Amino acid sequence: MADTAEAPSHLRPERIRDAVVATAPALLFGLRLALGVSLALYLAFFLQLDNPSWAGTSAAIVAQPVLGASMRKGVFRLVGTIIGAIATVALTAVFPQDRMGFLLGLALWCAACSFVSTVLRNFSAYAALLAGYTMAIIASSSIAAPDQVFTLAVARAAEISLGIACGMVVMSVTDFGHSPRRLAASVSALVADIGAGVVDQLRGLSHLDRRDLQTRRRALLKRVAALDPLIDQTIGESPGISHRRSTLRAGITGLFLALSAWRTISVHIDSLEPEEGQRQAHALLKHLPPDLGTLLPQRAEDPTAAEDLVQRFKTWESAAATFRGADGAVSTSRLGLDRIASVLEGLNRAVNVEILLTDSRRARPIVAVRQRLISDVLPPLVNALRVFAALSAASMVYVLTSWSAGPTFITFVAVTVILLSPQNEQASSAIIGFAAGSVLTAALAAVIKFAVLPNHEGYGSFAAIIFLVLVPLAALSTRPALAPVLIPATVNFIPLLGPTNLISYDMQSFANSALAIMAGCIGGAVVLQVMPPVPPATRTRRLVGLTLADLRALARHPGHLSPDRWRSRVFARIVALPADADPADGSSMLGALTVGLQLMDVRETFARFELDVAAVEAVEAAVSKGDLADIQSGLDTLRRVVADRFGDADDSVAISRLLAAFREIGETITNYRDYFGAVIR
Repeated sequence: MADTAEAPSHLRPERIRDAVVATAPALLFGLRLALGVSLALYLAFFLQLDNPSWAGTSAAIVAQPVLGASMRKGVFRLVGTIIGAIATVALTAVFPQDRMGFLLGLALWCAACSFVSTVLRNFSAYAALLAGYTMAIIASSSIAAPDQVFTLAVARAAEISLGIACGMVVMSVTDFGHSPRRLAASVSALVADIGAGVVDQLRGLSHLDRRDLQTRRRALLKRVAALDPLIDQTIGESPGISHRRSTLRAGITGLFLALSAWRTISVHIDSLEPEEGQRQAHALLKHLPPDLGTLLPQRAEDPTAAEDLVQRFKTWESAAATFRGADGAVSTSRLGLDRIASVLEGLNRAVNVEILLTDSRRARPIVAVRQRLISDVLPPLVNALRVFAALSAASMVYVLTSWSAGPTFITFVAVTVILLSPQNEQASSAIIGFAAGSVLTAALAAVIKFAVLPNHEGYGSFAAIIFLVLVPLAALSTRPALAPVLIPATVNFIPLLGPTNLISYDMQSFANSALAIMAGCIGGAVVLQVMPPVPPATRTRRLVGLTLADLRALARHPGHLSPDRWRSRVFARIVALPADADPADGSSMLGALTVGLQLMDVRETFARFELDVAAVEAVEAAVSKGDLADIQSGLDTLRRVVADRFGDADDSVAISRLLAAFREIGETITNYRDYFGAVIR
C-alpha cells in the first residue's frame, strides 16, 4: 500500500480559498485607498500645489470600505470645505490684525460646527465637521500671513477638493457597490419578520409567551432604526433613485408604524379575557393575506421578482382596505381591524421600497414628511463646549509659547476633537486609539522619510513605497478591533510624511512638525477624556422624557402638529436612542405616539359629528398633567357622550372606530402607567 501524506488542515486548498475570499474585500479597500492617495499626490505635484499632503490626506479620509459611504462622504466633504474656506476669509476680514480675536472666532466656529454635526445624522453631519476643521487647516497658514488669507483659502480648498475628487473617482471606477442589494435584503427580512411576529401574536402559540413576542418586537425596533445609514449609502451608490429618497424614508416610517400597530394588538389582546382574546385573534387571523410573514426570494434586477413584489403590494393594499371598511360589531373588534390594516399599510410602504430597488419605474411615489428636529439639545451643546475648550486651550499654548509649529498643533487639536466628539459612547476607545495611532504612524513616517525615501528617486518608486505602507494599514483598519488605532494611523501618515515637490530631509523640521501633529492628536484626546460626553443612560432618559413632554404639549395645544409631523418627531427620537438603550424605552415612546395620534383622531371626529368637544378637552388636560385617574374617567365621559348621541344601535364604521380609539388610549395608558404618570423634571 502506497503511503499517503495528508496536507495540514491550514494548508488545504479549501481553507486557503476561504481565507482569500475573507481577506479580499479588505485588501481591495487598501488598494483603492492607496491608489486614490497616489493619484491625488501625483496631480498635486504636477499642478505644483503649495501643500500636496492635504490632497493625499483628503483622498485617504474620503475612502470607505462601502462605495456609497465614500461617494456621499466625498460630496458632503466638498460642501463643508467650501463653507469652511468662505468662513475663514470672512473671519480674517473681521479680525485682520487681531490674532486673539481670530483664534477666539476659530474656537467658536469649530464649536458651532460640532453642534450642527451632532444634531445631523450620517454624512450630512460630515459637511459640518469639514466646515469646522477646514477653517483650522487654512488658519495653520493664514495666522502668520492674514493679508494672504484669500490666496491661502483658495489653495487649501483646491488641494482638499483635488483629494476628494481623486478618492471618489478611484472608488467609483473600481467598486460598483452593493448597498441597494443590502438595503433590499434588510427591508425584505424586516417585512417578513414583522409579519411573522403579528401572525404568531394572533395564533397565540403556546411556546411563544407574551415576553418572547415582546422581545422580538423590541429587537425589530432596533433593526429598523439601524436602516438609516444604509439608506444614505444606497443614495450615494444610486444617483438614479436619489430623487426618490422620500420613498425610502417612507419605508422606514412604514416599518415603525407596523411595529406600533403590532404593539397595540398585543396590548389589546392581553387586556381581554383569554377566550375573548383568542376568539378575536382567530377571527383576524383567518382574513390575513396568506403570504404575510413569508420571505420572497431575492433576485436583483429580475423582472419576475419585481412582478412578485407588485402583486404582493396590491394584495396587501386590498386586504388593508377590506379591514378598514369591515363592520365592527363592538369597539374591541374595530380596534383589531384597524390595527391589522395599519400593519399591512406600514409593511406595504416597505414593500414599495423593495420595488423601488428592484424596478424603480414600478414603485409608487410617496412623499415622506421630514421634520428637522433637534432630538435633544444637551449632547450637541456638551460637544460644542468640549470643542471650544480644546481649541481655547490649544490657542493659549500657542500664544504663550510662540511655538513655530503652533498653528499645526491647533489644526490637529481641531481635527481630533471635531471628528471624535460626536461619537459619544464609542469615543472612549476611539480617543485612545487616535492617540496610539498617531504615535505609531509618526514612527513609521520617520523611518520611511529618512531611511527609505533617500535611496529612491522618481514618483514611481515613491508611489510603490506609499502602497507598501497604506495598503496593509487600510486593509487591517477594516478589522473592528484594530480600527481605533489604524484608521488614524492611515489618515495621518501623509501629513506626517509631508511630501512636497522638493522633499526636505531636515530632521529638526520633521521632528517639530511631527511633534505638533502628535501633540495635537494626543492633546485633543486628553480634553475629550477629561470632558466626557453625555452618558448613554442620561441621553436615553432625556429622549424618553422629551417624547412624553411633547405628548403633553400636544395635549395642551391640540392642532399645532399634524399626525405626520407627530410621527416624524417620535421616530426621530427613537432613531436617536443609544445602541445599548433598553428596548422597553422605545416601546414606551411608541405608546406615546399611539396616544397622540388617537387624541387627534378623537378631536377631529367629535368636531365632524358636532359632539361636545369640551369632553375631549378634559381628557387632553388630564394627559397634559399625567393624571391617570382623570384620563380614565374622561374616557368614560367620552363614551357616555357618544352613547347619548347615537345610542347602542349605531354600529357604523366611524362610530365603532371612535369607540375603539377610546379603548386604545385607555389600554395604552394602563399598560405604560408608570411612563404616562411620570413627573417630568
